[in-house]
Amino acid sequence: MQQQLYAKQAELDAQLYAQGGDDRKIQSLAKEVGEINAKLYAAQIDLRRALTKAGIPATGMGGMGCGMMSSGMMHGGMGPHHPM
Repeated sequence: MQQQLYAKQAELDAQLYAQGGDDRKIQSLAKEVGEINAKLYAAQIDLRRALTKAGIPATGMGGMGCGMMSSGMMHGGMGPHHPM
């Protein structure tokens, strides 16, 4: 699913930055990107629940608001999990 997301996002970016991009295509691609993100999130939740039921700590897996693209990382910071 990550590869699908990457491909759809690249296609969306190409439409967004093309002169005269097709508005319907952009809306369709944006919807698909959102749907893939939702599936990835649901799969992550399922994995965390399975790990918890098996007695394996599911902390530190990223996502859920503290992944690679946390607000600290997006704004040039080091993120919330890195000491200064």
